[in-house]
Amino acid sequence: MNRDDVLRELELLPVWKLRKPVEAVLTQQVDVEKLEAAQLAIVATEEPALEKPAIEKPSSAVAIQYEITMTQDKQWAFICEINLSAGRVDIASQSTLFNNILHALCIEKPSKMQVASIADVNARMTDIKIMAAMGESVAQALLNTQKPLETLRGKLHAIGHAQLVASCDLAHLLNNPLDKAKVWQDLCLARSYLQGLHVQD
Repeated sequence: MNRDDVLRELELLPVWKLRKPVEAVLTQQVDVEKLEAAQLAIVATEEPALEKPAIEKPSSAVAIQYEITMTQDKQWAFICEINLSAGRVDIASQSTLFNNILHALCIEKPSKMQVASIADVNARMTDIKIMAAMGESVAQALLNTQKPLETLRGKLHAIGHAQLVASCDLAHLLNNPLDKAKVWQDLCLARSYLQGLHVQD
């Protein structure tokens, strides 16, 4: 039995190198516990310790607020969700897009406020004619339903003395610009309702 055969028998090949001459190993009675301890020592000294993979902590709940944009005549109230963890660039892009929507509807100088909950939103809807819920989660919360946005779109929903129209949120529109046509359809439906009220008056 040559040197390599001895090392293989001791499971020290092909990975580990024997620190003592082979003769020393052969002349001593092999003690299993001492051998295992020696193998552990080799691992510790001749191979870098593997780092334990980092354990990802569950992300904390995303901070959400609601922004209400209301026309001076209280015909319109747009309710948008605000993700407080969103970057400045995203917020600025959403703001620009929303201002373009208001301009297309000929809405000028609306008032804005931020509230912390849907209950606060409802408390400020007195005398509002149209509530435009911008986003699935906003519409679901206001209508107290779990129906998807595509089911809620394309129709008016009565909430007290107001009518609610559900449409896409601004962040979605930035990533899916073709859906801007859907938003315009929803808002035109709401505008037609308002025009009908004016005719009745």
